[in-house]
Amino acid sequence: MVFTISISNFLANVLFRSGEADEAEKVAREAVSIADPVDPAKNNVAYASCGVNTTRDQRVLNCRNLALQTLRDIDRFRLLGRVSEVLKLDTGGHDGSREALTKAKELTKLYPSSSRAQLLIAHMQLQRVRLLDPDMDRRGFLDRIRADMKEAIASSFGNSLVFAMFHAKLCFVLGLYEDVHFECVRAFAIPEPVDPKMEDVPPCSVQGDTFDRRLLSVDEALGRLVDKLFLVADDFRCSMTREKQAGFLSVGLVQLQDYYHQKFGSYHWAAAQTISDALSFVNENRSWRFWICPFCAGNKLPNPDSLLEHINSKHLRKLRSVDSVLSQYLIEDDLLDDVTLYQDSEGHHFFRFNKTDSVFARLSVPTQGMSIAGIQEEICQRGKEILEDIEVKLKRLLLNP
Repeated sequence: MVFTISISNFLANVLFRSGEADEAEKVAREAVSIADPVDPAKNNVAYASCGVNTTRDQRVLNCRNLALQTLRDIDRFRLLGRVSEVLKLDTGGHDGSREALTKAKELTKLYPSSSRAQLLIAHMQLQRVRLLDPDMDRRGFLDRIRADMKEAIASSFGNSLVFAMFHAKLCFVLGLYEDVHFECVRAFAIPEPVDPKMEDVPPCSVQGDTFDRRLLSVDEALGRLVDKLFLVADDFRCSMTREKQAGFLSVGLVQLQDYYHQKFGSYHWAAAQTISDALSFVNENRSWRFWICPFCAGNKLPNPDSLLEHINSKHLRKLRSVDSVLSQYLIEDDLLDDVTLYQDSEGHHFFRFNKTDSVFARLSVPTQGMSIAGIQEEICQRGKEILEDIEVKLKRLLLNP
C-alpha cells in the first residue's frame, strides 16, 4: 500500500505515541523522502473545512515539516532514555563514574546539537571532581568545566536557562561572584528560553507541570543564588574596618553607567540609559526627583506643584474647582530618604545608602519582574485611574455646587 505524505505522517505519530519508536521513525523517514507526493488536500477534508487558501506545494511542505518534527521528537525521546541509562551507571564509585563519563562523551558526539547531551557530560565531569581527594585542589578541574560551559553558551546554547543555571552555580563555587551576577542577569533577560524539561539533567529535575511553572522554578533558583551573593557582599562589608565600611556603599553614577555598558552590554542597556537620562535631568533641573504625567509619556516635571498645574491646565481645564479636589490626593516625596546624593569637588555625582545595616535585606532581583518601561507604564496607569476618579468627583461638584 502506498501512503501519501500526510497519511504517512499521521501514521508515524500514532506509532510513536504507541511506543513503537523504531517503526515510527521508519514511516516518518519514508514520508520525508517521497519525491513527488500526492496533494495532501485530496485525502484530508480538513483542508477544505478550515477555509485557509494554500497551494499544493505549501501543503506538501507543511506535511514534510511535520514529519521532520516527528523525527526530532523521536530523537529526543531516545536521548532521554540514554541519558537516564548513563546516570544509572554512576553509583557513587570511581568505576561507575568513569564508565558513565565515557558513555556521556559518546552521546555528545552522537548529539552535538543537543543541550541535554552537552549538559550530561558537564554533570558527569562534576561528579568525577566530587570523588577526588578532599585535600586536592579542585579549582583547575572546575575551571575547565566552566570554560567549556561558557563556550557552549556563547556558541550554541545562549537561550538555555538550564545551561545558565549550571554555569552560574559553578561560578559561585569558584568564587567568581561578578560572573554569577552577570549570568543571572543574562538568564533573566532571555526573551524566548528553551523549555527546561527538554534539557534538564537529571531529567525532570526542574519542577513544574507547565512551561511557565518550569520557567518560574528556574528563575526562583537563580533568585536564591543572587540572594547568596548579597550575603557574601554583606559578610565582606562586615569584615572591613569602620572607615572602609563608610565608603563601601557609595558609588559614582558615571562609573556605574560605564560598568553596565562594559559588563552587561545589551542585556542591561535600559539600566545604563536610565542613568544617562537621570544625569541629564539633574544637570538641567538641579534635582534628582521628577514626576511623570500619566497622560504625557516621557514628560518629566520637576516638582509636585508643576505636576498639579500641568494636570489642571492640560487635562482638566474644562472643569472647575480642581484645586479643592486635587488637594485630597497626597503626592509622596520621600523616595530618596534612604539615599544621599552628593557631588565631589570635581562635580561628579555620587549616591550613598544611608541605612547600611538593612540595605542588603532590601536588595532583590525580580525573577518575573517588569522592565523599567513596564514599571513606568504601570505607574502611569495608576495615575490615570486617580485622574478618572478626580474627574468623576469634579462632575459631581458641578452638578451639586
